Amino acid sequence: MKSKFNLDYEFHQTNFQVVKTSQNYVIGEYNFNKFYIPMMDHKYIVGQTLRIDGVVQELKPTNNSYDFDFNKYLQNQNVFKAIKIKNIVSIEDNNLKYLINKFIYNNIHNELILKLVFQKNTELHEAKGELQKMSLAYLLNFSGINMYVFSFVINRIFFKFKINPQFKIPIHLCLILYLWMIDFPLVTTRIIFGYIILNLFVITKISPHKTARNVLTLLSLVLVQPNFFSSNALPFLVVVMLFLNPIQNHIGWRKTIIQIIKPLLIFIPIQIFMDWRWNFTAPIQTIIIQPVISFLYLFSFLFWWIPNIEVVFTFLTNSFNSLVELLSKINLIWNFGQPPFLMLVAYYLAFYLWSKHMKMKTCWFIWIVVTLLFLFWTKIFLSNETLTMLNIGNGSSFVYINKWKNLVLIFDAGTGPGFNKSSMSDYLMKIGINHVDIAFISHNHDDHYNSLEAIQSNLNVHEVIKNNTEQNYIEIKGVKIWLWHLNKMEDENDNSLVILVKAIEKNFLFVGDLTKKGEGEMLKNPTFTYLIQNTFIDLFQLGHHGSKTSSSEEFLLLVNPRMTWISAGLKNNHHFPDQVTIDKLNEFKLPYKITGKNNNWTFNLSKDTFYNWQ
Repeated sequence: MKSKFNLDYEFHQTNFQVVKTSQNYVIGEYNFNKFYIPMMDHKYIVGQTLRIDGVVQELKPTNNSYDFDFNKYLQNQNVFKAIKIKNIVSIEDNNLKYLINKFIYNNIHNELILKLVFQKNTELHEAKGELQKMSLAYLLNFSGINMYVFSFVINRIFFKFKINPQFKIPIHLCLILYLWMIDFPLVTTRIIFGYIILNLFVITKISPHKTARNVLTLLSLVLVQPNFFSSNALPFLVVVMLFLNPIQNHIGWRKTIIQIIKPLLIFIPIQIFMDWRWNFTAPIQTIIIQPVISFLYLFSFLFWWIPNIEVVFTFLTNSFNSLVELLSKINLIWNFGQPPFLMLVAYYLAFYLWSKHMKMKTCWFIWIVVTLLFLFWTKIFLSNETLTMLNIGNGSSFVYINKWKNLVLIFDAGTGPGFNKSSMSDYLMKIGINHVDIAFISHNHDDHYNSLEAIQSNLNVHEVIKNNTEQNYIEIKGVKIWLWHLNKMEDENDNSLVILVKAIEKNFLFVGDLTKKGEGEMLKNPTFTYLIQNTFIDLFQLGHHGSKTSSSEEFLLLVNPRMTWISAGLKNNHHFPDQVTIDKLNEFKLPYKITGKNNNWTFNLSKDTFYNWQ
């Protein structure tokens, strides 16, 4: 249900209860409406009451389709509006949830206990970061395997001491209380609700069909998480319910192998669709890591409350970090890109047909063809040759891709304030790129290189060339590249690499943040002026985001490009591009495109067309 509070509605001395916290924000609830409240490095606690003066605002829109959609993440939690804070005061409160969380905050500091027992949003530092790189961060969630270990222990106790199964009901109530305390996280809630429902059927001696149990579990989830059907967890749950059956014993070696392989065939496609990549070493890593995490869950739940046990948990945390770091060194990850949703549906239909009729060669053929289409869709339909300017605000990120030559070149890799530093990395992964031949970094300003680390983490970057290079000419896979740079200029912008690219039939010129002074020096360079005079420039990257300190008349007249691209945010403190520069482009009748609010621009060299997209 969307918020009933309109934009610019003002709250005065209004009490909000904190329902979720993160390092950079809290989610506050007032009158059954939740609001996103941005704030840096706060110390507020779930359950706490905050007295707020503030104004209702729209959530900040997601910049690009390849960026993490934080808005959707908030909306899945029934958060549709933000509050711009004017004044905020914390109020001491005695509600039970606040007192519990205050006790946890003041007395428990080990990240392992906070994450596993109390499901707090702790990063577990090295471990979680490495698990994310391996696409295995989900293992830290309370999984079905952990619930199996818990239920096995409980069942053994009840069996050994011949306890009536009805005495499991108090355990169920304790589990529900535990879920309430940790705010009903979706994955944990599904698993515990499934366990409770199964036990209730055992107690009442009812043997329902698997579908009935699944429907009851879904209905229970909707009661505590009304937006469950729009969450990212829904596809995984649907796939589990439709295709995954309980493990069977004594079924012969052939069916046993199928039973082991089947979960991989079920989960890999949806993992690729969600993450755009697959870690081929993940099954082996999971076999090693999952039992360790299950042990850590069991140990943490049993012994977290014992005084002076912090040393033991610190040892376990460090050991776990070391194990994950070791396993992360044998990653074999491939970026497949994101196929369309209909291809995911087609895969599961073909998989269902194949699993039911394995002896039919036609079903095998259909399943293999659809699988190959699903895996290589983005590669098949990727344009032959493109140059793209990404929408990253007052930054600079350009990428040239030639599919048939398997060539990827990056010209600067930076983002402006308020934009995701992983934007270029995410874009390249989404279209199925796995390597970068050369990354050119024009100069040492953050907005031109702050995305490079993320790119190097997720793709294989063969070479990085900066403005201290001694190279002045490169030829790679038929593409010719000339490099110039002015040494030891007072302004770092004038130390920018100037790059002329001749890509078969099209030519580009990149100048970084070169100012008029730097342009004047380049005009004195006979090699540069000769090449530019004798080269038709199809695309020119306008210097310094369109600042009035760049783009002199003499330089523009020499370059005389067919198209000019300007990488600048719609709203920025520097007011880029400057109106003086725009007027100059209009005066010389030089067409231009600006990234602006939601415009990524692509030059399709094969079709000789320009188009924008989100």
